[in-house]
Amino acid sequence: MYDLKKVIEANTNEGVIDFEKVMATVDNDYVNPIVAKKTDKGKLLNEAVATIVKDLGINGESVDDLKLYVKQISGSTDETKEELIKAQKELAEIKTNYEKEVEARTSLEQEATDKKKVELIKSLGITDEKQIKFYKWDFENSTSEEKDFETVVKEYAKENKVKITTPIVKDNFGYKESGELDISEAYAKLSKRK
Repeated sequence: MYDLKKVIEANTNEGVIDFEKVMATVDNDYVNPIVAKKTDKGKLLNEAVATIVKDLGINGESVDDLKLYVKQISGSTDETKEELIKAQKELAEIKTNYEKEVEARTSLEQEATDKKKVELIKSLGITDEKQIKFYKWDFENSTSEEKDFETVVKEYAKENKVKITTPIVKDNFGYKESGELDISEAYAKLSKRK
């Protein structure tokens, strides 16, 4: 603590206080050191920035270091955006290819189902294309959750006393239009293959 009483006593001559000397002493000994300790704002600002930058976990001590760090982060953000755009394009391409594959598979399954239905109708002995289309349409309209297409064809055959033959029987065992099988002819065909 500053002892003002001593300064006044030291500057008193024959009971008269020399206030100018007192003020000069107070300024030199008390005020000037305080003012001298006062840091300029620029230096204080730099110290505050350095402290903030370090507290953020960034290597650096200045506003420029902070700007460089932000630029690096924004650069990686741009790279992330580019990767995201690339991934979205790839996903769209994969979805398009998937949809094409599903469409192709569905089409092939439908063709296989239609072919199987036509073969079932042909197994009834129906060979005319117009009749096949009609019976296919008729049988498809007769299907339900309880009866599938094959069941409808079998019921039709049973009701109309039609023998159902499969292509294997027709092709490999000498099936004739009269409904008879010629096993000897089938045996002869198999013997020729060997």
